[in-house]
Amino acid sequence: MTYALPSLELRLGTFETTLGRGFLLYSGEDEVALLDRFLQGVSISYWGSSIHTQGFIGRPESYLFYERTNPVDDVLYGGSLEWVPARVLSRLGVEGMGWATRNPLSREYEHTTFAGAYVELQTDAYYVYAEGVFRKGYDPQVFADTFGWALYAQWGYRGAGMSWQVEASRGSLFGHPYMLPPALDHYGVYLNGGRDETGVAIEGNGKVRGGWVWTLHASRLWGSFAGQPGKIVEGFAKLQKRWGPVEMTTSLDGIQFKNAIAAGIFDRREWTLSLHFVGRITRQIGWDFKYQPRKRNTGPQTYTDHDVTLGVSQFPWVDLAWTLQKRVGDSTGTWMRVDLFVHLGNRAEWELTVGSQRKDLVCSGGVCRYEPEFKGVRTRLLVRF
Repeated sequence: MTYALPSLELRLGTFETTLGRGFLLYSGEDEVALLDRFLQGVSISYWGSSIHTQGFIGRPESYLFYERTNPVDDVLYGGSLEWVPARVLSRLGVEGMGWATRNPLSREYEHTTFAGAYVELQTDAYYVYAEGVFRKGYDPQVFADTFGWALYAQWGYRGAGMSWQVEASRGSLFGHPYMLPPALDHYGVYLNGGRDETGVAIEGNGKVRGGWVWTLHASRLWGSFAGQPGKIVEGFAKLQKRWGPVEMTTSLDGIQFKNAIAAGIFDRREWTLSLHFVGRITRQIGWDFKYQPRKRNTGPQTYTDHDVTLGVSQFPWVDLAWTLQKRVGDSTGTWMRVDLFVHLGNRAEWELTVGSQRKDLVCSGGVCRYEPEFKGVRTRLLVRF
């Protein structure tokens, strides 16, 4: 239920809100990872000419792949105050949050306090963002009080036909289940969720003669968890080109994992090549073709997955796709399926799958889940409220 005035909004019931870049709190959806986070409670927001403030209290609900992942009796409360002068200093804000959760040993409520500040500067060509946060109080991973902190910085340049961005982050004993800060790697995964994690990344994109669009990315995350050092090192390159109604995208991604606790990957090297064509037959009927080989070395096993997908769509109602997956090497297998997606307006989608698919890890925006192996007929109905 929402009550709104020109500069004031009161929400009762289900709502979403995010503080800063998501270090203290992120609620929202990620359709790739099938993540859905929201709160049940009360929120109030005020927008002035240069001031934005919000406050909230509620019980969080987090769902990953349709399963709830947080305790049912947790409580979150907090807010932020943001100055938006709309000049070079485009944002300056402070944020705070409290988290009450039951200790599974005593069944008593334990409390954690979060606080932080952020600033954003912008000119026509450059932008800078920085955020610092800390937490103090109960840590459910060790069942005791601890102190943790995190820092994040971003610098970017936007020029004629080219842009670059550099990011850096550092977290120490900060990770908690309601955060979702930027994932620095292109793969979309954290090393250990901010428990002891340092990362740097650089990414650029631009256009060259002939209409080619390029993207380059390099990142490195390192740290340790339970005395075990870990790292994620990645390099990524992508090219895009359009010929009339047909667009081609090709990319190459190489990544090494070592004790990536947050994703459940302990030792893996993989290289992924992707070739994707998308086109239109008419204004409402389109097609796409994708071929993606991925070679993985997990230590004891080395294998290559070959994925081929051919799809047609009738915009905006129906998508139909045929997918063949074949694995060769130390591990083998063949899977094939047909997927039908029917979009029932903006708030509902019906999905029908017939055939088989392999078990695979899906990561997006720092969240990972395993898509289970499947054989048979499956249907899903997704309704957004």
